[in-house]
Amino acid sequence: VDAANLNAVNAKVDGAKKVDANAVTKIQVLANAGNVIADTALAKIAGYADGSSNATPTVQDYTDAGVTDVDTANLNAVNAAVDASDIADTVAKIQVLANAGNVTADTALTKIASYAEDNNNSIPTLQDYTDAGVTGVDTANLNAVNAAVDASDIADTVTKIQALTDAVNVIVNNALANITNYADNNSSNPTPTLEDYTNAGVTGVDAANLDAVNVAIDASNAVGTATVTKVQAVVNGVNAAADGLTKIANYADNSSTNSAPTVQDYIDAGVTGVDTANLSAVNAKVDGVA
Repeated sequence: VDAANLNAVNAKVDGAKKVDANAVTKIQVLANAGNVIADTALAKIAGYADGSSNATPTVQDYTDAGVTDVDTANLNAVNAAVDASDIADTVAKIQVLANAGNVTADTALTKIASYAEDNNNSIPTLQDYTDAGVTGVDTANLNAVNAAVDASDIADTVTKIQALTDAVNVIVNNALANITNYADNNSSNPTPTLEDYTNAGVTGVDAANLDAVNVAIDASNAVGTATVTKVQAVVNGVNAAADGLTKIANYADNSSTNSAPTVQDYIDAGVTGVDTANLSAVNAKVDGVA
């Protein structure tokens, strides 16, 4: 029994009945079993350091291995430190990495709490939430999560930030469902609002193009709008078409002050049959339109 396996040995003793730990020989059996647990946990952590495709260590693994100060809040940061290392083959080395992971987690938590206090402070990134141990934050909902943190003055613990994130995800999922349902059947589902797109984390939608976006969503289907990424692609297509059409119209209005449309502009605007071979001729016809 040593400092490295003490947690695992004590766990075995704690889990045993009194009759199984009332003699040296019986305690030795428990200690031997504790050693196996500690060694297994250490091998798992070392394996993850060797390759992150191996099983990800849990809080219990670190506890069993004799590594202290690892919990659910800093586990992601500690695992990231272990993954970035190739020297996590002893308890002492892992403890150094765990201590560094704690610093990373605390720094991230401080950054998020500071943003909640004053949004002139640095905006938290996706990595900050990951490092702090907050789950359920991704590129699609990051803006919405940051808005919730900014609107709050209680984002000073992982538990509180997680609660804000969970609430945001309910809003995001409901908004996305409204959009997807409309794509699936526009006669029995309400038309998505600007707020729906904003809440879902979709950018590039405003009062000016909302109708055009909804027409494009309606022309799609539930599969084509099942994720924020897919909805964003539909919106990007609508905006590209509008930009292309505007560019063509401006060139027709005044070819000397506006740039000539490209093949991509015509494609974006929904015009077919334009290619590099006939582009000059097409632009000449557009330029001749008053």
